[in-house]
Amino acid sequence: MSDLALLTKTALVPTCADCGAPRFSTKPKKTPYCRACVRAHNARSPSRRAKASASMKARLADPHVRAEHIERAAEGLRLRIREDPAFAERRRAIGRRTGLLKRGMAQHPAGSPLRLANGRKSAATKLAWCPPEYRDEYRRLIKRQNIPAAEARPMIEDMIAADARRYAETGVLPQSARIEEAGA
Repeated sequence: MSDLALLTKTALVPTCADCGAPRFSTKPKKTPYCRACVRAHNARSPSRRAKASASMKARLADPHVRAEHIERAAEGLRLRIREDPAFAERRRAIGRRTGLLKRGMAQHPAGSPLRLANGRKSAATKLAWCPPEYRDEYRRLIKRQNIPAAEARPMIEDMIAADARRYAETGVLPQSARIEEAGA
């Protein structure tokens, strides 16, 4: 009988509650699990996972730490691609499959009815906060005036409020006059 087997038969060596492996340590244990099992146990615990997630999010909130983390991850990926040809080939295959998904774009080039309809739906979703009669002005501010969207939105909202006040006072819709002037 080996020394390990003899030690585990005695009551002096505690064993893991999951796998029964002996837990040798000079420090008192806070857990009844061996190293491998405690990692698995912690990974399954929702409270531990939430705590680890919150900790990582707080750590990555610092832009310098986040940039370092991204650089380390990118360097690790480059190293793995360089050293593992099978991994590199799997990534290339995924890229080719992704490219094949875009083949339908040739059937529906820019300006086709389907792409125009999808653009209108996308704009309606993204600009749901902006009434349709103000969307052209919003686009003009962003695209021609190069005003950031975060600044253009309050400008349009102020314009909407001013037009509402003028309408309450005069009964004339100012945006209607602007639309007519633009069309003339």
